Amino acid sequence: MDKKRIKKLLTGILPFLLIVALLWMLPGRTVKPNNPISDKTTKLKTNFGIGGQSGKKKEQLKNGTDDKAQKNENGSGTKTQEMSKENATQKKQKKTKKSSGSKAQKQKGNQETKGDNGKPDDKVPGKNPNGDNDADSGKHNLKKPDNGDNTGNKDGKLVTDLYSRTITYSELTEDKLDFYAYYSKSDVDAKIKVNYKHENDTGNGTWLKSENQKDYQATLKHGKNVITIYYTDEKGNRDWAQAVVDYEADKADKNNPTVGKHPPLIETNLDDGLNTIHTSEFTFTVSAKTWEEKRIYSNAIRVIMDGKEVTNPTGSGVYEYELQFKRPNVGDTSDHVITVLAWDKDGNSKYVEYKLRYQYHNKDEKIGSVSVVIDATTVECGVVEEGTVDVKAGDTAAEAVLKMLDDYGYAYNSGGSVKQEFYLSSIARADAFKGCKIGERLEKLLKRDGITFTSPGSRDRLSEFDFTRGSGWLYFINGSYCPGKAMSAWKLNGGEKIVLRYTVAYGKDVGVTATTEGTLSGYCAVWRDGEIIEQGHSYKETSRVEPTATKDGYVEYTCKRCGETKRETLPATGNSEKPDRPGSTDKPDSSDKPGSTDKPGSTDKPGSTDKPGSTDKPDSSDKPGSTDKPDSSDKTQPTDKEETTADTLK
Repeated sequence: MDKKRIKKLLTGILPFLLIVALLWMLPGRTVKPNNPISDKTTKLKTNFGIGGQSGKKKEQLKNGTDDKAQKNENGSGTKTQEMSKENATQKKQKKTKKSSGSKAQKQKGNQETKGDNGKPDDKVPGKNPNGDNDADSGKHNLKKPDNGDNTGNKDGKLVTDLYSRTITYSELTEDKLDFYAYYSKSDVDAKIKVNYKHENDTGNGTWLKSENQKDYQATLKHGKNVITIYYTDEKGNRDWAQAVVDYEADKADKNNPTVGKHPPLIETNLDDGLNTIHTSEFTFTVSAKTWEEKRIYSNAIRVIMDGKEVTNPTGSGVYEYELQFKRPNVGDTSDHVITVLAWDKDGNSKYVEYKLRYQYHNKDEKIGSVSVVIDATTVECGVVEEGTVDVKAGDTAAEAVLKMLDDYGYAYNSGGSVKQEFYLSSIARADAFKGCKIGERLEKLLKRDGITFTSPGSRDRLSEFDFTRGSGWLYFINGSYCPGKAMSAWKLNGGEKIVLRYTVAYGKDVGVTATTEGTLSGYCAVWRDGEIIEQGHSYKETSRVEPTATKDGYVEYTCKRCGETKRETLPATGNSEKPDRPGSTDKPDSSDKPGSTDKPGSTDKPGSTDKPGSTDKPDSSDKPGSTDKPDSSDKTQPTDKEETTADTLK
């Protein structure tokens, strides 16, 4: 076949192949694989739902907040370089979500309650007709109870004054909640049954009884109370309705600042008497704990400024609320009221109030000074430098730190910018860190914690990742760790103390515990401000060896935080066999003493054995050998002095 024929053949075939390819690529021909995730229906979680097998629209009354346990909030369990970028090490400033709370702090808002598996019949309450959580579906919010007064509605429906809400102890008598539930069309056999179940109850709950098939009463318990109403509608479909009632103790307020036997402990950065604010964006720090020193999370803390709640705090453990002040309409000052309410799961609560005055300043106007400290105690360099710098209105912690470093001759490397996401990665000056090393005690902790070691820093520079993979510069303000925002986001008020602390253990060695790095939850000592500060151990028994008659035993304890161990000796119980003559094994050889025969004194005083009572009534004098009836006040064994005398007589 010549080249011309081949060319003609290809010219005819190629257009045909092109047409076939285009037809194959048409949308109607495309076969898409099934997506198992998108095929599933994600239902809106609610606290009140109405539904049934008929597939009718489901309704809800109120939707509350989720109180699942917080663990290591704001992602502070990342490595130190990430910690610094995201929070305390001043690296990337992290956008924190509103705290979701703790199982131990189920006090604020409502929460969906998980029921048992089962069908929507009278036998297995706790699930809706689709087998889902009763409070997991719904499309409409019913904000108030249905009293059945809408006469224009021709369709039958469930009528009840029960709805999801929060009820306090003072609202009920003996914890009794009364409500009604009936079907609007009296000629329909609705077969209403009502089930009650507390969030901590096991099983299928309790069926409530009604004398008139209309009025019901439930005895509430502290926490989440789930009440589910099952009924049959006029079409014969089995439907349901559910409400979650939060039953709580009355919380503290201005008139009653403490409630309960053990009100929480609240600490803020306004407790030191600060009452004048010089910055338009003031960071208000709040820490709350139970009387047992257990942390109270932000979902059980409420901060109010001039009657309006301040939300979305940053931080972990110590929460940071940003208070914003506007320029006064008249003059340069304005007065404000800040309140804090904290509560625990046992109904204890505390209320504190602060009165502040905001002083407006023009931009770049001097508002005071701050001190800046460089602390390298963890590598045995102690406090390297401390200086004071002036600050102006609007200055941030980052600007103050850089000014101090420049004034005192330090070079530095940093990330971000002075206005956004600023963090320090290294600090340097000639011989500033000469002789820095990790001490023996901290080194043992680092090894026990599984921290990876790296090469040490130089005598002139201390950087992140020197010594360990968990090293870097953290910053503190007024002694409070600041994980929720970078230095560039912290507006200064004047008078603060900023401390730059070098860590080699993701912050655990300087008192920061909000990290999941390593095997230890924390250290029982902190290295800061030029000294080692003991925090105390929390020991638990981990091993025990019982003593025997001849060998000591022991009990071994291990600290739950740092892994430190200690042993407590259990003394041997001793020999249980009694000698024939008490003290005979310890007494010196009686043959060395004159007359030491079967009876004491028999050779010194011949015939003394004939004396009545000589053997039945031993001599109570100082003579050795009074063994028949030892007296606790006399010598049953010779003393050192007696032994020396006997040796002399030899």
